[in-house]
Amino acid sequence: MNYVFALTFFILGAIWGSFLNVLILRHNTGKSPTGRSGCMSCRSTLRFYDLVPILSFLALRGRCRSCGSRISIQYPLIEFVTGAVFALAFYKFGISLKLVLIFIILSLLIVLAVYDFKHFILPDFYMFSLILFSVIYSAVSGVSIVNIILHGFLTAVPFFLIWFFSKGKWMGFGDVKLALAIGALLGLPNSLVAVALASVLGAFFGVAYVLYHTMCITGFAFSSKKVSIKSEIPFGPFLIVATVLVWFFNLSEIYLRFIGL
Repeated sequence: MNYVFALTFFILGAIWGSFLNVLILRHNTGKSPTGRSGCMSCRSTLRFYDLVPILSFLALRGRCRSCGSRISIQYPLIEFVTGAVFALAFYKFGISLKLVLIFIILSLLIVLAVYDFKHFILPDFYMFSLILFSVIYSAVSGVSIVNIILHGFLTAVPFFLIWFFSKGKWMGFGDVKLALAIGALLGLPNSLVAVALASVLGAFFGVAYVLYHTMCITGFAFSSKKVSIKSEIPFGPFLIVATVLVWFFNLSEIYLRFIGL
C-alpha cells in the first residue's frame, strides 16, 4: 500500500512540478502564471497531450511538435525532481497535515534553487514565503518561537558578515535570507551541517565546472562559455540541495559521529 501512495505522490508531484516550471519561467516577466502554455520559439499554444509531465517530453523527443525546436531539459527534470521529493517526503514523514507544509516548503526550495541557478538571484516573494513557512513548520513541530528565531539568526550571521565585509562581492544578501530560513527550518546543529555540506558540494561543482570548460577550450568538449576559477557560481542551489539532504536523511547525526561528537 505504501508503494501505491508513493507512486500517487510522485505523479501529483510531477504534475505540480509542471506548474513550478511555469512560476520559474514567468517570474518577473509580466506574464500571468495561469495563462496557456506555448512554445518558447514559435509561440504556438500547446495541446493538452503535449503537457503530460515527463511523458510528453519523451514522446516528443525533446522537440516542439509544431516547429521542431528543442525543449529545455528543465521541464522534465523539475517535474521528476518534484515528484521524487514528494514521494520521499511521504516515506519520511507519513500522511498528516504537516505534510502539506512540507510540500509547500519543498516547492519553494525548488523554485528558488532553479531561479538562482539561472539568474543568480533569489526572488524576495519566494524567499520571504520560505522563511514564513519554515517558521510555521518548526512551530508546528514543537520548537519554541525563541529557538526558531535564535537558530535562524545564528545560521545567518556568518553569511551576513561575508556579505557585509565583501560589500556583496562574495555573497549576495539573498543567501543571508536563505540561511535564515534554513536555520529556522532545520535548527542547530542541522543547519550548520547543511552549510558545511553545501560548501563541499559547491567546491566540487566549481572545480568540475572549470575543468569541463577548460576541456571545451582545448577541444575535448563543446561549450560557448568562457569560464575560469573566478567565474561566478550561485551558492543558493547548493544550500538548498544540502538542506533537503540533511532534512530527509539525518546527515547531521552521521556527520557528528564522524567528527567524534
